[in-house]
Amino acid sequence: MARLFTSASSDIITLANGGTTLSLTGVMSAAFWLKTTTTTGSVTMVIGNQSSGAVASYIITPSYSAFVGKVTFWNDGGGPSAGASVTTNDGNWHHLVCVRTGSTGNWTIAFYVDGVASGSTSGIATNPTAGGFAAIGGSNVGFPPDATLADMALWNVALTATEALGLSRGIRPNRIRPTALVAWLPLDGIASTEPDLSGGKSNGTVTGTAKAFGPPFAPFTPRWPPYLLPPVPPTFILMPQIVM
Repeated sequence: MARLFTSASSDIITLANGGTTLSLTGVMSAAFWLKTTTTTGSVTMVIGNQSSGAVASYIITPSYSAFVGKVTFWNDGGGPSAGASVTTNDGNWHHLVCVRTGSTGNWTIAFYVDGVASGSTSGIATNPTAGGFAAIGGSNVGFPPDATLADMALWNVALTATEALGLSRGIRPNRIRPTALVAWLPLDGIASTEPDLSGGKSNGTVTGTAKAFGPPFAPFTPRWPPYLLPPVPPTFILMPQIVM
């Protein structure tokens, strides 16, 4: 299942630990399923950690200004640092992975859409600053998207291309680098508090939203990592024949 957010409402899921565990200011990865038709050039948020204005450690939007219909990643609240190279606003489900690597004054943001590398921007000088309010579908001053979201996850490491592909094929986030997983909210829409299944206790308090059908991944978790590897052919051993 999933959660539907609308910009005309006050839809938001406020996350616990916004000032601690979820205030990621270094290397990080975010993964989620997105379904939208938005063409907005204004700010609407998939997920973010922001205190006010430009004070933020990350913001992800489904569309913005020069990146209409493309997911963007912001290193702070001042504007997008990078955008994906392909649009994802066709009304179909798409899986997104955003990866931030680097260090102070020299960051790289990379995107994967449906398991395929979809743009990378290097040499980003804007630095993230510790936020204090973490939320899915908005910030402390609003900005809900017109979008359906599912399987939201955050890591404090950089995921690889293979891991991004695995997530897009239905591998659940708790099977990918579980010790670095800082939040995983499936957004099943069956409780007023969305549970964080990572063990980090960053549960989400739900305001508004509507329950919706979820993305098309398999109902049974595929094996990881063998699921992505080609099958190994059996080994045959020729035994000597005994002539009677």
